[in-house]
Amino acid sequence: MSCSPTTFYDRLRQLLTEHGVRRVARESRIRRRTLQRLQREENGHDPSVYTVEAIAEACGVRPAWLLWGDGPRHEGPTPNDFTQDHTR
Repeated sequence: MSCSPTTFYDRLRQLLTEHGVRRVARESRIRRRTLQRLQREENGHDPSVYTVEAIAEACGVRPAWLLWGDGPRHEGPTPNDFTQDHTR
């Protein structure tokens, strides 16, 4: 079982690895260099709300999960919810 990423930067690195920096940059309209600096924790400050929301939307994850690790990673029902609701 894989360990859940514990910080914003861990979750960001995970998403950039899964989706690719170029794709996330293109879809979020955030400069690739900015994403790479965030990935290396070189910005010296926390990302803006706009940045977090744009990255989350580009990667299909919830902003609260990306920023704080709160709640489920994705919006909507989980596979367990679907199975439980449709077995009757």
